[in-house]
Amino acid sequence: MDKQWFNDEMNKLEVPIADLNCAIKNGITRAKQEKPLKGWKKQRRWKVVGIAAIVSIGILGSGFFSSYMNGVLAEIPIIGNMYATFHDSTGEKLSNRNLIKKLDEKVVSAGIEVTATSAYYDGGKIAITFEVDKSKLAKLHEDIQKFPFDFESMKDGKNWKLDASFNTEYTEDTGLMIIEFYPSEEQLPDNYTLPITLTDVGGTTSEWKFDIPVQQLAHTSVDLKEQTYKDKEGEYSVTFDRLVTGEETSFIDMTIRTKYEKDTLYINDFYTNDGKEVKMNGGNVIRKSNKVGDMYKIRVRKGLEKVPASTKDLHIYMNQQIREESVHFPLTTKLPFEFSSKRKEGKTIITDIKHKDGKLFVDYEYKMNEEARKEFIINHMNHPASPLGLYETAYLTGEKVYNPEKKGQVEPGTFLNWVEKTETRSLDKLQFQAVFNLEGQLDLADGTQMFPPIKKFNMNTYSLEVDLPSEIYREETQEFTLKLK
Repeated sequence: MDKQWFNDEMNKLEVPIADLNCAIKNGITRAKQEKPLKGWKKQRRWKVVGIAAIVSIGILGSGFFSSYMNGVLAEIPIIGNMYATFHDSTGEKLSNRNLIKKLDEKVVSAGIEVTATSAYYDGGKIAITFEVDKSKLAKLHEDIQKFPFDFESMKDGKNWKLDASFNTEYTEDTGLMIIEFYPSEEQLPDNYTLPITLTDVGGTTSEWKFDIPVQQLAHTSVDLKEQTYKDKEGEYSVTFDRLVTGEETSFIDMTIRTKYEKDTLYINDFYTNDGKEVKMNGGNVIRKSNKVGDMYKIRVRKGLEKVPASTKDLHIYMNQQIREESVHFPLTTKLPFEFSSKRKEGKTIITDIKHKDGKLFVDYEYKMNEEARKEFIINHMNHPASPLGLYETAYLTGEKVYNPEKKGQVEPGTFLNWVEKTETRSLDKLQFQAVFNLEGQLDLADGTQMFPPIKKFNMNTYSLEVDLPSEIYREETQEFTLKLK
């Protein structure tokens, strides 16, 4: 991962003023017409390994109200407004239709009262919201308006956290939390109760135990009769099993068969027969993966916005991302060192390695066909992504074992896989330099060390990990028409 690229991307995030103004104007129009407020466009949530910009706008403190604005504010349901805070358009729409189950379950632990306020289960998605008094939050990430949060959820031998994402936000007085689950089961039993134990609320570690009732809203299921797409190279196929549509969401169960376990199949675009886009809602849920003969069989659930009942067929666009195993080699290896693809035309060449002033400098270049080269230049013109990682060789050979119980903290001397910055030597020739900071890296969120310093660095005891750029592997987008009627 490239720290410089991450910082630059974070600096690009902006408050969507134009969207906000447009939403307010639309709200005024709806207030005039006495129609319910619609949800705003959903953005990517902050998951365990992801981040998004969540913006709260304090309209109530503006000091200016027209009669129309009063109408806009009056028509926003409290629960729906919470889902709007997290850009959950499904929750907003369900709230406007009074299909959200309101809760008032309170639990006190460590002197902090947390309230479960609402829940819904629509299509293939469960969402649960919580509130806490902001004054009880011991720690705030003010730069991104969030606070620490964690939870556990186990039932019938299943770890529900593996099917979940979560997010936090706070207002002037209240800390808000949302957990979203994407169940991999065929269907949950009626009157199902989901146990959730919050383990960290605003930096306070304790246990807040809840039993949340969840029942799936009305839905329909369409048997897709195992319609199957096969790629022309014979490397993978996709069988579409069923389409389930709830009140405001849908999902498709499908089975992917591929020769290569590491490959990724991107199924990102869906359009109805009349050209309307059906956007993703919840991404992919891997339901089961196993090997049958020489093929890997992967059952996947793809979450979508609601597919209109009138849809006769869906046009689906997908492309395969080829992946190969990374290569590791000791820093003392004679240079240049070349790593070539076994399936495509392309290679990464390490040309020089230097250790100086607490940093490790690695010069490298790519060789690829002209089409891939042009695509790489476009994608990485300002932010070249490093393909490198740095590891203590003993951990790669199994002489030492990494202890994962340290909750994300890397053992000192284990490995340092965050390139501090990547410099472009020649974009036209695809020549770059990666810089590792051996004196430690800081977690951008709270200032703690994510990658501790390597106190006794030795070129003889460390190895580089090398990958090939994705542009080498990218396949053309394929189209498949899925018949629904």
